[in-house]
Amino acid sequence: MILALCLLLGTATPAAHERAIAVLPMETSALDPASASALEQEVRAAVVEVVGESGLVPADSLRANLAGSHLSPAEAARKLSATHVLTSTTRKMEGALAVVWSLVAAGGNPVGSARLVGFTPAEVRSEARPKIEKMLRESFGLAAPSREATPTGILRIPDGPKAEQTTAPGPVIPAAPLVPQEPARPESMEALIRETVAEVEEVRGLKRQSPLQVMLLDDELFGKALRQKAEQELTAKAVAKERARWTAFNLAPASADPGKIVLSVLDEQVAGFYDPQAKALTVRSHVPDSAASLGPDGIRFVLAHEIEHALQDQHFGIPDLNGDVDDDLRLARLSLFEGDAQATMIAVAAHRAGKPVDATISVAAQAMKGMTAQDLMRQSGFSPLLLQAPAVVREELLTPYVAGLELVAEVHRRGGWALVNRMFQNAPSTMHEVLHPDVYLAGEHPAPVPFPAAPPSLSVVAKGRMGEVGSRLALASCIDDNVARDLVSTWSGDAYTIVRTASGALAVIWSTSWSDGAPGFANVLKMQTPCWQDAAKDPASNISADAEVRVDGPRVGLARGLSRFALESAAASAVAFAGLAPAPTPPLGALKPASASEKTRAEQGTAAD
Repeated sequence: MILALCLLLGTATPAAHERAIAVLPMETSALDPASASALEQEVRAAVVEVVGESGLVPADSLRANLAGSHLSPAEAARKLSATHVLTSTTRKMEGALAVVWSLVAAGGNPVGSARLVGFTPAEVRSEARPKIEKMLRESFGLAAPSREATPTGILRIPDGPKAEQTTAPGPVIPAAPLVPQEPARPESMEALIRETVAEVEEVRGLKRQSPLQVMLLDDELFGKALRQKAEQELTAKAVAKERARWTAFNLAPASADPGKIVLSVLDEQVAGFYDPQAKALTVRSHVPDSAASLGPDGIRFVLAHEIEHALQDQHFGIPDLNGDVDDDLRLARLSLFEGDAQATMIAVAAHRAGKPVDATISVAAQAMKGMTAQDLMRQSGFSPLLLQAPAVVREELLTPYVAGLELVAEVHRRGGWALVNRMFQNAPSTMHEVLHPDVYLAGEHPAPVPFPAAPPSLSVVAKGRMGEVGSRLALASCIDDNVARDLVSTWSGDAYTIVRTASGALAVIWSTSWSDGAPGFANVLKMQTPCWQDAAKDPASNISADAEVRVDGPRVGLARGLSRFALESAAASAVAFAGLAPAPTPPLGALKPASASEKTRAEQGTAAD
């Protein structure tokens, strides 16, 4: 496919003997010179393995031509008469070392990248050859050498060693007892899965109620399975609704296609997924770059995360929220499931390292507290498609993992896994509860805000609730994100209705309720007008910047995109609701408040396990 694409563009993929690849010297700020030199040697060896000795620009040529100079990759390629250069960036994060090698063509265009991660230079170096070779072959469209195939198929992990053999493809692997003092070094993916199932059951305390089905797929088959699963949810109706929401709240350019963007980001980011309908875990046989920050045991931790989803389904059930009009409820429920799976993954890592599980979960949650999607991407490394995606995609994809972990960690700190289990019978229904664990534990509920009525004769395109996250994103397109974050922290309920006008344009009516600061929110809404006007200049835009904002006590109403008379009427009706929050009902009952010393020990990672 790579070759066909190049020919369509009027170029051809050069033959191996026509390539000249230069491995540029590494910066040594995060690596000592000896370690950097050893890593460069491994990278050069990988180049020789793929394109041969003649395809590697000699090291003495680099020294003669680049000594003391700081050239861009394109300038270095021209000076060395190279067709491509390999350049690197190195940084330390959370005690780990990450080195990203980028393959850049002579014209300056990046054509591939490989991310090496480890806790020591030796661990990073051990990843160099296989990852650089794989990246070069994929970039040049070369076939991989013939090797023993990675297992691909379905594995049935039974709930005991005496489970009967099934007719499903692949062997039945009985669960082996966990030996935490001497963790086994699995020689196959089957053994790794068997070990990880046992480890998850050990640290999480949830046992299989039925056999687990695991599908191991190579990148191509995994991509097809993921796309098929995503397309079941990204129906034409769902995509149209999401596009209308993005447009109405200025969350993305009018030309942005939610379906295409989400599918591309999922393919880049997802290393595994659990399908509640099929009752099966599907896992890449090779972990993508997005999961490389998990270290050499990345595939084990991905498995632990997905195995916990299967156990969640067996013990608590996973609801189908795809058709729910309440966007905020869907995100909140997702945060509980992802937060628990994240905590389980961290617990497995701590258990394997001989560290206290309780303290490690608390420390991890504290480290991620307040972290934005942008912060998380900077720590996790190379994610080009997610980085280029609209902020709404990044936030709604990553927030359930970050905020969900913080909520689950707080509940775990107060009552262990037994209390976490009770959350599934009393799950948070808003992202406000997820983002503010004290609100959830106190049982504070949002005001019952009804969906605004559509103006007469106009058809409804979509209904939903933005919640605290969505409200922030709607403001952050025009003001500083931190200001928006503070402002929406007093969110107490909302609902919107998007309609289509007689001319075919979109319009939105949005009702919101606030426990404090309603006038401030209204003022910031009015400040959005210049941004709405800029968005309306886009030829693809089909919503005007004309808007009306009303304030009535704790209620703020917005109408945008209608005629002047209709705007006033719709904004007035948007604040015509009671807006009274019900009395609090703690979902987990009365809990003993943690003392200041307990909080300090948890935050410092010194709590007893």
